[in-house]
Amino acid sequence: LSMPDLDRMLTPRGRKSALRMGQYIHAENLIPDYVVCSSATRTRQTHEVLLGTFARPVPVQFEPLIYEAPYERLLAVIQRCPDSAETVLILGHNPGLEDLTDALMMTADPAAEKRFRFKYPTCALSVLAFKTSHWEDLTEHSGHLERFVAPKHLE
Repeated sequence: LSMPDLDRMLTPRGRKSALRMGQYIHAENLIPDYVVCSSATRTRQTHEVLLGTFARPVPVQFEPLIYEAPYERLLAVIQRCPDSAETVLILGHNPGLEDLTDALMMTADPAAEKRFRFKYPTCALSVLAFKTSHWEDLTEHSGHLERFVAPKHLE
C-alpha cells in the first residue's frame, strides 16, 4: 500500500536540509515577511523546521494550488501576495519552482546562474530581486537571480 505523494512525510535528510537552509536564511538576513506554502505534508513540515530558525514569526498561507503547479500558476499565486510583504518565500515543488526561477530571471549573478543551471535539488533556495513594489505587477523576465543555494553548498 503506497501513500499518496501529497501525504508523503519529510525524510530525516529533508529535515536536516531544511534546518541547514533555515539557519542560512537567518544568518544571511533573508527572513521573509510572508510565506506561501504548498499544502503537501512535507512542505508543511519544512515550513515548521524553517520557522524554528527564524528570529520572528512570519505570516503563512497554506496554498493547495502550489502542489504540482506549473510556473504560470506559481506566478499567479505570487501576484496575489500582500504588498506589505517586501520579501516572500514560496515553499513548493519541482519542476515548478525551477521553471519559475527560469521564467522570472532576466539577469543573474554568474555563479548563482551556473549553480542553478547545473542542478535544482530538493530544498534549494533561489533568491530573486525585482524592481516592482507591487506583487501583482510581477512579470516574466523581470528579476535578477542574486543567489542560488542548495543544502549541499552549506555543508
